[in-house]
Amino acid sequence: MSATMYSCECTVRHDAACSHCLLHNCCNACCLCRAALTAPWTAKLPYNRSASIPMQLWQTSRSSDIGDRARGLQQTWLNKNPGVPHTLMNDTEASAFIRTFYGSAVAAIYDAFPVGVMRGDFWRYAILYAYGGIYADVDTECVRPLSNWFPPLVRPGGNSESPSFAQGVPGAPQQLRYAKLAWQNCSLVIALENDLHLCQWIIAAAPGHPLMRSVLQAALRSVQDGFRCSYEHMVHVHTGPGVFTRGVREGLGLPDHYNAADIARGAWTNATVYQRARELGVCFVAGDFWGDYGGKKAQNAKNHFSSQWGGGNSTTIPSWTTEREQLVKQWVGGGGDGGGGHGKNSSDKG
Repeated sequence: MSATMYSCECTVRHDAACSHCLLHNCCNACCLCRAALTAPWTAKLPYNRSASIPMQLWQTSRSSDIGDRARGLQQTWLNKNPGVPHTLMNDTEASAFIRTFYGSAVAAIYDAFPVGVMRGDFWRYAILYAYGGIYADVDTECVRPLSNWFPPLVRPGGNSESPSFAQGVPGAPQQLRYAKLAWQNCSLVIALENDLHLCQWIIAAAPGHPLMRSVLQAALRSVQDGFRCSYEHMVHVHTGPGVFTRGVREGLGLPDHYNAADIARGAWTNATVYQRARELGVCFVAGDFWGDYGGKKAQNAKNHFSSQWGGGNSTTIPSWTTEREQLVKQWVGGGGDGGGGHGKNSSDKG
């Protein structure tokens, strides 16, 4: 369904600074995003605090043929987790899922994203909110079986966050301290990527989690507020780590000045943040839980960053950074028709 079908009287004033290469004009974007944000999906999944994270692995890519290098990494997940269901959705399947579960307004925005990785970003939040499970980029390697991920390792030295996490909030129950966490204590698992951003190349969530809904809403609102295809960091801001961190922060009701480090550290050292995180079953884990971080090797999974491979997942799919750079040049130079193309590489960012 074309975005232009959502024409209506614009009730929100947009000034000349508002630019929208994605949805033709700011008024149309306002109407379409309003429809997406008020669609039935926002209320169809009541959150069950006692729900556990399903042992279901989700991945997505432009094509079901992800290339030899990504296929080898994917195999590490399958080999280390026999019996855990695995689903890879290609471009067509992912788009159909968004339309079926979230409705035509959300689907129109999803299909209009001008860089394929942006659809991959949005899809991961959407699939986890709908069904729960563990999402992992196709360029990630599973280092240890899922069953061994908890309790987290506490490794002092370097720039590791885990010792500060392990200090804990005074009075917190022993079984809910960082070094004693188990899968059953968590309905959402999020790691630090750096001080500014939370990691979203691996996420584990129970279905219907309020923070995943908050992230989806933050992404839709970011499109509503304006979208510049000439902006170098549009991926991070609109669908990537920037909007993921924003959605988590807003869902926890934390001040705007909180960055990722403030949120994650605060969840283990600040009584207020700790309480809000525990109310929603959110387990923030140190950066080395899912990656090489602070001089420490990854504990459980590692990102191999396909954007640095030169040919993306295969020789036929460009990396997302190449795709973005081409789009930015197109718009800075004044060319383009606003669509930005639909070539997809949803393996993610690096």
